[in-house]
Amino acid sequence: MFFLSVLGPAAYCLSYQCRELSVEDHLFMTLMKLHQAKDDAELALFFHVSTRTVARILKVWINFNFFQLRELQLWPSKATVQQHMLINFGKIFPHTRFILDATECGRKISLMLQYRAVHSLHIRTRIP
Repeated sequence: MFFLSVLGPAAYCLSYQCRELSVEDHLFMTLMKLHQAKDDAELALFFHVSTRTVARILKVWINFNFFQLRELQLWPSKATVQQHMLINFGKIFPHTRFILDATECGRKISLMLQYRAVHSLHIRTRIP
């Protein structure tokens, strides 16, 4: 995992570690919480641990990520952006300072979830 290697060897020496889960699982759980806004109870079921364990892991890993990642330079210099920009894009937008990629990937969801979403929308938009 590239991201785990970016965090460095300190990821394997954190103050709280659940023995039932690997360090990779700790990181994966944290990323699921941050990216998908999963509930702690759902994560507990998914990883077969208690909600208290989930809360402890998330507290440690979110703090750890904050301190590790704040050192990174998030925004490249203008010269770097200009150097790596597509030629046609640079001609159309010569004063671009940064490019934010917001690529979306579709995913399959079960028919039951589709039904619940449609049913919920129907109930909320029903006119009395």
